[in-house]
Amino acid sequence: MRDLPSLTLTLALALALTSHAQAAPEKASSNSAQSSVETTTAPASQATAQPDAAAEPDSYASRPEVRNFALAIAQRHGLEAGALLALLGEAQAQPGIIRLMDRHVTGEPSWAGYKKRFVNARRIRDGVSFMASHEAALARAVQTWGVPASIISAIIGVETGYGRNTGSYRVLDALTTLAFDYPRRGAFFREQLEDFLVHVNEDQLDARTMRGSYAGAIGIPQFMPGSIRRWGVDFDQDGHRDLITSATDAIGSVAHYLQGHGWQAGAATGWWARSRGEQWQSQVSSRFEPDHTIAELARLGVVAQAPAKPAPETRVALVAFQSPADPVGLYLATTNFQAITRYNRSSFYAMAVIELAAAIEAERRQSVTKASAGR
Repeated sequence: MRDLPSLTLTLALALALTSHAQAAPEKASSNSAQSSVETTTAPASQATAQPDAAAEPDSYASRPEVRNFALAIAQRHGLEAGALLALLGEAQAQPGIIRLMDRHVTGEPSWAGYKKRFVNARRIRDGVSFMASHEAALARAVQTWGVPASIISAIIGVETGYGRNTGSYRVLDALTTLAFDYPRRGAFFREQLEDFLVHVNEDQLDARTMRGSYAGAIGIPQFMPGSIRRWGVDFDQDGHRDLITSATDAIGSVAHYLQGHGWQAGAATGWWARSRGEQWQSQVSSRFEPDHTIAELARLGVVAQAPAKPAPETRVALVAFQSPADPVGLYLATTNFQAITRYNRSSFYAMAVIELAAAIEAERRQSVTKASAGR
């Protein structure tokens, strides 16, 4: 974990407001550890006073909608409006992010191709190492939220390669660009920018140096700021929810998120199925809601592949996996499958997590067997 030097609130605010008053605000150094937005002791009514900004003409701080945004946040959260606007004025527009958001995927969807990207020898091997390195934190997460250690690890593996690739975009730039220059989803990203500004204040992090994905997802598990504030956990108990440098916080946060989105401890994610006839085709789900029973789908010609024998009353969604030139694969998806899709609303994503988790567990068992045989 980073070493966070303590700065008094008064000094932090003075620095923020001093830089804000300059025509060309001085950027915080990369090793600054103070919170980028500080809470004031003044009443919220005072925090909404019009900021006396001397913003550069081309900066976000010069735009009326950004100034109103800063004032509204200050009122809702008791933050200093001038410091907020100073920080937003440091954001740099990133037109390339808009292009990335609007790019269109070409070609047919392919489960086989997607699986190769995420369920491969390197990710399996690294998953085994990740679980060994964080055994205690994973065990504590399992005990607390009931999510298997392999599922937690596989999500982190799919998201960032176990923390290797957490994104290169400055989060402040990405979220501000999308909040104010991407009308199609501007409302969503303004919510995320607000949560980001509050998060860095609550957890005393430096907004100027935090980096993430082009969409503003942060850290080892790639949480959006709203998810950090709702589901993020200070699992290493150092006083900060830090998903960028703390694998322990990331582990706890992933488990908490899944449990909060319906994960049922001890239950399966689902079963591969075989089919006959065509009656089942209209029942394929893209919402992943478990709105059929195993018995109902059996009457339509879909049954779990042997040796699985789920109880007839088990509720599932029928999910189809397609690859060009390959037969359609059918999966009887439970509430736990649906919980994973709440992390990323893609059946391919959920199945990659499930199969990577299974492969990691298989590799771990094989390693234990080899070690036992060598004694």
